[in-house]
Amino acid sequence: MWFTDTYVGRITPSGTITEFDVVTLPDAPTGVTAQAVGITGGPDGNVWFTMLTSNGDACVAVVTPSGIVTDYIYSKTYSKLSGITSGPDGNLWFAVADDSNAQGDQGGDIIGVVTTTGTITTNTLVTPTSDPLGIVAGPDGNLWFTEAGSRSIGRITPAGSLTYFGVPNSTFSAPQRIAAGSDGNLWFTMGGPEIDQITTSGIITEFPIPSGTASTLDITKGPDGNMWFTELGVNNIGRIAVDGTVTEFPVPASPMGITTGPDGNIWFTEPSVGQIGRFLPPP
Repeated sequence: MWFTDTYVGRITPSGTITEFDVVTLPDAPTGVTAQAVGITGGPDGNVWFTMLTSNGDACVAVVTPSGIVTDYIYSKTYSKLSGITSGPDGNLWFAVADDSNAQGDQGGDIIGVVTTTGTITTNTLVTPTSDPLGIVAGPDGNLWFTEAGSRSIGRITPAGSLTYFGVPNSTFSAPQRIAAGSDGNLWFTMGGPEIDQITTSGIITEFPIPSGTASTLDITKGPDGNMWFTELGVNNIGRIAVDGTVTEFPVPASPMGITTGPDGNIWFTEPSVGQIGRFLPPP
């Protein structure tokens, strides 16, 4: 599994961690640091991630399995790059909250596309303050993303056609991360005590979680066909079945990122204590 920090890290199923420096720009001033954010496996067999350097460079970067990192600058104006995913067109798609008018952006937030050779293009979103966060390839061949600022779910075709679906949630929180489910739908967290489901036709269903004070953050499809998510504030990871049944499991510290590992376990990050957690889903 690969994860992001002020570096990009790799952890084996047995727990061995290797860290790789992410600042490889030849013109980067001495002492520049970076914060890597979103991460995904690429169609080229490498790992792709988004990051922001301390001198303002917003980058999309790639790391090979052996740890060689290459950075591609999107903007030099502190744009907030977040989620990234492998698209059905063989490119990488990423979300940017950007008002800088940089790299062809006409002002406002964008969904970006980068080829495996580093060429970047952009799709400007309809709402300038949409604040896109999570993005994932859907079962319908399109890309689906969350907009925290406009409280919407967006769908964009590989050709760039946009459609929006408002989230009528009862907690007035905002969409955070999104993942494709085993049921042919998309599932997303709301930053509040609920998990939502959206069909590819745009029908949204809300499911409350038992911990009414929790903030749901990241979400992934588990090896058991259920969706697994992290809860901030209550130190839980949660499981939601496709029928909406929720089960919560306590963990030592507040979890954030979550994914399924090649060993059939659920892996999650605990930034507050600098740990990576592993959890074997119960039968």
